[in-house]
Amino acid sequence: MKKFRLPRILTAIFTAALVIAFTAPATAEDNKSDPDRVVVKVNGEPITQGRYIRALSLVGQQLAQSGRRIPQEAMPQLQRQVLENLIKSTILHQEAVKAGVKATKDEVESGIVEMRTHFASTDQFEAWLKRGGLSMDDLKEEEAKTIQVRKFIAERFESKVQMTEKDAKKYYDENQEEFRRPERVHARHILVTVDENASDLEKAKARRKIQDLAKRIKGGEDFAAVAREASDCPSSARGGDLDYFERGRMVKPFDDAAFSLKPGEVSEVVETQFGYHLIQVLDKTPSEIIAFDKVSDQIIARLKGEKINGEVSQFVEERLAKSNVEYAEN
Repeated sequence: MKKFRLPRILTAIFTAALVIAFTAPATAEDNKSDPDRVVVKVNGEPITQGRYIRALSLVGQQLAQSGRRIPQEAMPQLQRQVLENLIKSTILHQEAVKAGVKATKDEVESGIVEMRTHFASTDQFEAWLKRGGLSMDDLKEEEAKTIQVRKFIAERFESKVQMTEKDAKKYYDENQEEFRRPERVHARHILVTVDENASDLEKAKARRKIQDLAKRIKGGEDFAAVAREASDCPSSARGGDLDYFERGRMVKPFDDAAFSLKPGEVSEVVETQFGYHLIQVLDKTPSEIIAFDKVSDQIIARLKGEKINGEVSQFVEERLAKSNVEYAEN
């Protein structure tokens, strides 16, 4: 089943929280231009090189954190997409200002705190600010713009879009396979780690340890208690509990063993690149279609989000056609 999330709309460009269908981090390191240089003017309002670099850089941060990669030849397309979204978001902000929408100090501070979570450290965050020629006051100003646009969309579009349970049920009935949950197992394990490049002696020592643990469990000791005492996995704190997982989530030897066991059974020693495991299956659930009442709220949120996105996009395109967009000469 797909995980439903209310789609991010164009507002997020001011903090560069873009959802773009690319597969690699973008960085701004290749662009050494003056951060104050104007790249484009939208109805007389300038978008600077620094602002563009910051947007592109944080998109790269988000993509990198998700482990995605993009071929270098696709970078020009990504760069165009970021600039286009900056232009559209600027238009949205101009409309929010016309409507008298404002952002409070508390809202801005909360946004800054959330923004910092996209960076691994304070040093990385400050380096991003410096690279884009951005002060904290500048950042707060941009965050205020983001909030104004979000509020504008909420007031102008979200409040008018209604989706009912009937709409959700129609979608559910027409897209049953989206709601199929694959076979899952609930398992716990014990791990004795050993490096892939370990010597034969080290591997033999680790194997003897896991075999001794297996004898204790076969002798009647509680699997969870042994896991808490002897497992090298962080899950040891939970008695080795890994909760429910689907095929493909674990490495293949582990997957194959876990899905071959019946509830209550304990595996023989399983070897993976992490070391040696003992696996106990607690429960198995077959592939099934999730009941409508468990996903109806998510479907409604998704359908509403898609409707809002469509209306906002149409609104922006109409305003863009009437706007004066002036690109700077290279």
